[in-house]
Amino acid sequence: RENTQMQQLGKKCGFALKYKREEGTYDLTIDLSRAQFDE
Repeated sequence: RENTQMQQLGKKCGFALKYKREEGTYDLTIDLSRAQFDE
């Protein structure tokens, strides 16, 4: 379940990780405004 772990990690770090099935690649975009930090 690496995909799920990557998505959870992305949410926590403020990244939006989208998987393009047709291309088989990951589209990684940074959205610091949505970043969630525990501290």
